[in-house]
Amino acid sequence: MPAVRPQMAASVSPVLAMRQDGRRAFGLSFPTLGWADSLAMLEAAAELRVGCRAVTFLTLSGLLRALINPLYRARLGGHVLLPADRAVTVLLRLVRPRAAIASLAPDRFVPSLLTFMDHRRRILLIGADRSRLEAARRRLKAHAPWHDISTLAMTGPFPGRAASPLDAALEATAADMVIADARDEAEERRLEDFLAFRHDGLLLLASEIFGAAGKNRD
Repeated sequence: MPAVRPQMAASVSPVLAMRQDGRRAFGLSFPTLGWADSLAMLEAAAELRVGCRAVTFLTLSGLLRALINPLYRARLGGHVLLPADRAVTVLLRLVRPRAAIASLAPDRFVPSLLTFMDHRRRILLIGADRSRLEAARRRLKAHAPWHDISTLAMTGPFPGRAASPLDAALEATAADMVIADARDEAEERRLEDFLAFRHDGLLLLASEIFGAAGKNRD
């Protein structure tokens, strides 16, 4: 893992502190940031490369689930949470009226994040559907051609704790960022547990971008 430069650590520390001490709403911690600040926050987290940092794009259904399911709410407590639809954004604005909160739909935000990252990144897309993976790879590559974007089709169940083809893919690509097309929350949880001690970088739980890529082939 590359050493963290002093100037990089100085710029990243306030961002991570903001994430950890973020304002709470509905029992969850949100960065309560606008679009540009959210891009900068994730770029800084990607630079740090210390541990696996999961990013969840929270929809209204996810928020409602967190309100009634304490185990799911506890799991989200360790994630960077970004509002993924207008309903969540409106609710957050009601409880934090002075905060600049944007709706960060992943099908628009993730391509923008890759474009915002001007240094070359190694990105691994994983999921069960090869056609969705390839469509997403083409779309993201069109937005930011300077990044190395690889795909891994998980033909069996998403990994548990045992070794899997994902181990080999992580080693071969030295991925800075993993973007997952998980089919449900159980797959997200297994993937997060698997990557916890294997991946230093961002894990974007953003299955929406794969569906969007299939519909809009740039």
